[in-house]
Amino acid sequence: NPEQSKIIDNLENKFNITYDENATRTIKGKEKKGAYIITKDGQTKVIDRRVSDDVEEHMATKGFAERTADEKRQDEFRRKFGTLGHNDIANIITRKVEALNGAVTTAKTTQLHSSVVEQLESYFDKLISSYPAGTKFYSEKTIYDEASNKAGTIDLLVVQPDGKVDIYDWKFIEFKNRDLSGKILADRKSTRLNS
Repeated sequence: NPEQSKIIDNLENKFNITYDENATRTIKGKEKKGAYIITKDGQTKVIDRRVSDDVEEHMATKGFAERTADEKRQDEFRRKFGTLGHNDIANIITRKVEALNGAVTTAKTTQLHSSVVEQLESYFDKLISSYPAGTKFYSEKTIYDEASNKAGTIDLLVVQPDGKVDIYDWKFIEFKNRDLSGKILADRKSTRLNS
């Protein structure tokens, strides 16, 4: 389909972009850890801004108080758990999409509780089967805007044959004093945006 092909052509990275959680960048005089790195025409540079920087700046304008040390520890736990959840989701989507094409991909080891993984597997079976044949699924898709030198990652980008695009963003919240090795229940919600 020409509409789908046009979108997919624009999505294909014309650059080599990677994410380095240890790389640093400076925003408004403050050093930030974690950056996208771009290689173009043999030159490598740090991308100045992430989409999440815009979110942080917006939240700061809303008058939220500085996070306490305990809140910062909880935030770090949530970040680590969210990373595990996103990795599991990416693996599940990859396996399910490859299965549609006749490939068999081995499940990667997960650190999430098996009941959470089972719920995610079931959710994605239903989600993927809800789309028409020929739909393209991109999990953890890095996007880059050269004009603003800004990059980000879309959790799930779905391009239907008619060119309609859906974007999903996963959130893992409310852990209620559970650790990564115990029984973990994750609330998840997705936002479906139509273009």
